[in-house]
Order: sequence, then C-alpha cells, then structure tokens
Amino acid sequence: MNDQERQAVLEELSAILGQIGLGWVTHQVLETIRAGQVVEKKMNTVAQETAQFAFPTSLGITSEVTGGKKATLPQVIDYSESEKLRWLIAGIEQTVINLWEIEEATCKIFKELNAPVHITFINEFAPISAVEFDLQEAAHQGPKLEKLRSLLCELREAINAS
Repeated sequence: MNDQERQAVLEELSAILGQIGLGWVTHQVLETIRAGQVVEKKMNTVAQETAQFAFPTSLGITSEVTGGKKATLPQVIDYSESEKLRWLIAGIEQTVINLWEIEEATCKIFKELNAPVHITFINEFAPISAVEFDLQEAAHQGPKLEKLRSLLCELREAINAS
C-alpha cells in the first residue's frame, strides 16, 4: 500500500464516518494529526567564549565561537500517511468497537435484571435529547461489529506490511 492508497483509504473512511453521524471522530483525529508529532532531537549548540588573541570586532570586544554541548530539544514533525491512517483506525476502534463492548455488557446486566426490552436514558443536565436503547437491536449488532473489528485488523496489517 503506497501513500496515495493510504490517503484514499483515509478519505473514504472519513466520508463513511460522516455519513453515519460519526464525523466528530474524524474531526478529532484530524486535529491530533494537524498538531503534529513531537519528537526529541539532538542538536548542536554554540558556545561563545571571550578570547584574548582573537580578532577584534567593531565594538572592540574579542570573542571566539565554538561548538557547544549537544542538547535534546523538542521538534514537531508531520505524521506519515501510515501514521495518519493508524490514528483514524484507533479512533474508530475507540468509539465504535469499545462502545459496542459497553453496550453488550449493559445488555447482559439488564437481561439478568429482567429489564424491559426498550430503555430510555434521560440526562436532566445536558441539552441532548433522550437516548433510546433497545436490547434486542443491540444484541444483533455483535456480528456486524466483529466483522468491522476484523476488517480494521486486516487494514492495520496491510499498512504495517508495506
């Protein structure tokens, strides 16, 4: 997989997330990517010493410039296309797959409690409307999300192989 193919996959995944109402995932990943990757880089420093036998400067002060100690300084670099795609895959896993695992655990608990099949969560303090939760519908999402997980793993392997 070359960089153009990686960029195309990134754009396609971003479009799909936007279509299903998860464009915010792409937005957060792109903000992280835009900020860049901070790495530490060793750089040479310069030391300036006053010398008695150096050539005089225009102010009459004599000095000599020499190489100083190496310093480790932070530097921001751009992410590669592979790293950008890995960030998006991680974002999808964290929002879709991990959320499904939470829903699955919630379903098990509610089933053990003999809760009704349809549950509504209401937050009095948030401007968001109520969240509807259907235990039967959530149970049917498992195979689809397992397929998504395996596709994301295959995509990650394809990125790592090239």
